[in-house]
Amino acid sequence: MARPHRAHEGRFAFDDIIMNWFSRMANSGAGLLAAVTVVLVLCGVCYSLLEEKTPVEGVWWAIVTGFTVGYGDQYPATTPGRGLGAILIVCMFILALCLGARITQRVIQDRNAFTDEEQEKMKATLARIEAAVTTDSACPHCGRPADRP
Repeated sequence: MARPHRAHEGRFAFDDIIMNWFSRMANSGAGLLAAVTVVLVLCGVCYSLLEEKTPVEGVWWAIVTGFTVGYGDQYPATTPGRGLGAILIVCMFILALCLGARITQRVIQDRNAFTDEEQEKMKATLARIEAAVTTDSACPHCGRPADRP
């Protein structure tokens, strides 16, 4: 027996919403770049407030920490600042993987991949073959009755 979809079980499927959003964002170059920018700026501003630094210093810290460069010129001295650093590192790890995959996808191209035009032509040919097989009762080549399963 098929298991009902979680939305039909009466529960709020929050993880489905998050995964759908993340999938759309990760597959959109602009969305991915926007997410990276928002995370870096938001964490940078929060760092500047928690550690009493300027917003520019905070964003600098977020960029250096988020991309795991870690010059050591700035680091959080407070527990909330360290927690923010941990959150930033985890978020940027995930986003950097998506960003790297997106760049790789754009740079490396499969020269044997079918174009959209070729795929549409193959689908049309297949549709004609299926129509011929299902409607004709005789072989188009020899005229004998076609065997049907």
